[in-house]
Parts: sequence; structure tokens; C-alpha cells
Amino acid sequence: MDLNDTENLSNVSLNVPRSQCDNSRESLIIKSTALGLILVIALLGNSLVLALVRKSSQMNGAINLFVANMAISDLFVPLFVLPREMYQLTSGTISWQVRGTGGAILCKLVFFASDISPIVSVLMLCLIAIERFTAVVFPCAAALQNRRLHYVLITISWFIAVCFCAPYFYLFKLTRVGDDFYCFPDWGPAFDHVKTHQGYTTTACALFIVVPFFLLTTLYSLIVYKLKRPKVLKFLRGTSRQRRNMRTLKVIKMTMTVVIVFGICWGPFNIALLIVTFIWKWHLPTTCSFRRFWFTALFMAYSNAAINPWIYFAFIDSYRRALRETCKRLTAIATNSYSTSHSVRRNQRRVSPVACLCQNSSSADMRSTTVALITLKRMSPIHLDITDENVLESEAAT
Repeated sequence: MDLNDTENLSNVSLNVPRSQCDNSRESLIIKSTALGLILVIALLGNSLVLALVRKSSQMNGAINLFVANMAISDLFVPLFVLPREMYQLTSGTISWQVRGTGGAILCKLVFFASDISPIVSVLMLCLIAIERFTAVVFPCAAALQNRRLHYVLITISWFIAVCFCAPYFYLFKLTRVGDDFYCFPDWGPAFDHVKTHQGYTTTACALFIVVPFFLLTTLYSLIVYKLKRPKVLKFLRGTSRQRRNMRTLKVIKMTMTVVIVFGICWGPFNIALLIVTFIWKWHLPTTCSFRRFWFTALFMAYSNAAINPWIYFAFIDSYRRALRETCKRLTAIATNSYSTSHSVRRNQRRVSPVACLCQNSSSADMRSTTVALITLKRMSPIHLDITDENVLESEAAT
């Protein structure tokens, strides 16, 4: 990528006046709030999924392990991606503020982590489909599977994602333009940027969009066909295997919902990326409409990380039960803590004023004050605590 391409890319956020692009204070507040909500919801939801899977010994099955790894990959969005996006939105510039060696490393690491997230999610969806297909079509082979095999498959999936995104440590560079620094992709000088990026984007689309789409469609079609066969349903009535296959149908519904939401959320961004790569060849337009579309596409892509965990809670009964139990425990802890603190404050307020007076007064003054209080008590209908009265009388006797 030459300097002209770099400057053209920076025009998307730098050289378009805010007034022309409706970047008023109200607009920035709305956009920042929307990204902030995604950050909080994604962080909370995926953390809850991981906590529930880790805490419950009954959630160590293959599906739960795959879902937990999807939650881990989705956490990359609120931890690495959204803070950068929110800063660029509020500051009005895409310049990189961290410079030097640390800035160059961070430039590579942020985009590396952000693009690993959707790849791992797609691979986990494929593993869930393969596991359900094996359990329904080849139940004997499924019985031979163990947790070690599942961990191996998960490790291979992460290894594939890391290897595919490893070129990012060469691709993304901290480039100086004028007095500012920018984190831009550049395959040069070793490769031609446009041709190499087109090949890389084509490979990514083939491996993580086209192939998974046909794989998921084929496997789930075979699973539904197998479960809908009349002979199978007649044989399965009243058996534990029927219950297992009903759970499989729930997993299918959940997975298909995740796939559909994934396509809706990431579709606009991927389409824009293909247009930028193959048609515009990274010579981006500087119009306000493109900026609005780009923000909308990014917002939809990032919202996928916030939606996924709540899909799991909606379709998996064990997740909902664990969530309800956790909420009850947290409510009980909060209630007990409030009751304890309230009781302590109430007991502190009920400390006898006479006892405090006795502690803070000299012996002579205390005796005279005590006699006066006894006299007031006999003359007044106001009730004094029995403990105070005993203290008073004993002091008066002395």
C-alpha cells in the first residue's frame, strides 16, 4: 500500500467534516452509548456462560464445551475491539495513540484478536453440528467419544484460527502520515498489496463462510431427515433415546438460530469488505453515506458477541436453571448483607444515652446527673429502658 492509499483510507474518518456527516454531539452520544451497551452486555453475558459451565459439573458435555469456547472468542470483542472503536468515535480520528515498539505490537495484536473471534465461532458451530450428526446417525461411534477428543478438537480449532490470522503480525503496520501514526494493513514490500489481499480475502471467505455454510446445511438436513423418519419415531417412543433426540432438536434450533444471527450480523460487514477489496481496491469513498453504512455494519457485527450468550440461555434449559440459581444466591447474599448492616446500625442507634453519659462524665458529675434523671423519671410518664433504670438506681445508691 503506497502513501496515497494510506491517505485515502484515512479520509474515511479524518477529512470528512463532522457537520456534513451528522456527527453532532447528540449523534456521538447515541453512537457511543450504543457501543457501550454492546460492550457491557457482551462482557456480562459471555462471562456468565463461562462461569456457569465452569461451576457446574453437569455442564462438561461436548456441546457445553463448544459453547464455552464460543463465549471465550466473543469476549475478544468487548476486551479488544470495542474500546478502540469507542475511542476513535469520540476522538474523531483513527490515529494510533500508542507509539514506539509497544504501539506496533498493539497494532498487530488488536486486529489479530478481533478477527480470531468470528473464525473460532464458525468452527465451534461446525463442531456442534458434527457432534450432533454423529450422535444421531452413528450413536455407537458417539458412545466412544470422550472429553479428551473434544479438547483435541477445540485445540485444533483454535490452532487453525491462530495460524490463519498469523500473517496479521506482518500485515498490520504502524505507518506515519504527517505528524500522526496509523495502524493500516500493508502486504508490502514483500508482496503486492492489492493482489495478495484479494487472495487472502478469497481464502477466508471460502474456508470460513462458504464451506461452513454447506457443511452445516448438509449435516442438519441429514439429522432432521433421520429424526423425522416414521420408523425411527415409532421405535423411539417412551425410550431414553427419544429424549436424547429431542434434546438434539433443541440443539439444532439453537445452532440454526446462532447461524442465522451470525449471518445477519456479519453479512453487511463482509459484503462491504468484499466490495472494498475487489471493486474499490482499498480506494475508499469519502462520502458521509459510506461512513454511516460502515458504522452500521460494524455495529451489527459487534452486536453478535452480545446476542449469542442470550441465545444459549433461551434454548438450553440447564443454562436457565443455573442462571436462576445464581440469581437467587446473589439475591440472598445481598439481602443478608443488607439485613446485617441494617441490624448493626439499628443496634448502634439503640445504645443507652445514660451509658454514654456515664462513660464520659466524672464520678461526681455522674452521681448528680443520675439523681436528677431518677427524679425526672418519677415525674414524667416517658418510659425509660429497664436497663437504664437499674443503672440509675445503683448509681444513686452509691
